[in-house]
Amino acid sequence: MTVGLITRDANGNITANMTTKLSQAEGSVITNRQNGSIGISLPAGREYFYVISPLEDSQRTAGKKPGVTITQNRLEWAYAIPSGFVMNCEIFYGYY
Repeated sequence: MTVGLITRDANGNITANMTTKLSQAEGSVITNRQNGSIGISLPAGREYFYVISPLEDSQRTAGKKPGVTITQNRLEWAYAIPSGFVMNCEIFYGYY
């Protein structure tokens, strides 16, 4: 049985359905233009996500963001750039 909140307008149309999994932000880390990793603790059985936000101008396409890997216990990032420069970024992570 699904549990949550469903609201409807006067015509019976659903205006909000909060019976599905909502996203939950857990934290963030600043890369300092270096490869790295941190230990994290996310709930098992959920979908994990991340968003990379540049903290400086990319100068069109010369600035490169890191690649990110996320698991329940670890967030890792690495820069692999054949040209351009590494950008300082903030990586936000969480689950839904």
